Amino acid sequence: MSITFCEIVGNDCLAKMRVKYNQFLDALNDPQQPEVKIFAPLGKEAEEQMDLVREVTKYLQKKKEEEVNAAEAKRVEEAKAVEAAAAQAAAETPKEQ
Repeated sequence: MSITFCEIVGNDCLAKMRVKYNQFLDALNDPQQPEVKIFAPLGKEAEEQMDLVREVTKYLQKKKEEEVNAAEAKRVEEAKAVEAAAAQAAAETPKEQ
């Protein structure tokens, strides 16, 4: 059994959101109209949770970038080692005339 958005939110809330959304669309291109908010503002606890999610996301993104940079540096280092080994092997191989 699947649950739909209407069942979670409720028909009354959904109807209010539709009215506010239509008001938003009407005021979209008119700068003289006041700002229309479709959703109710978040509570203090929800804002704190969103801030925490943002901080964790920034931290994880930074760690990912560091790991990608480290992997790239390792790949470049390995490529240089392979090149050096190939150059050394070519130098040690007697050339036929």
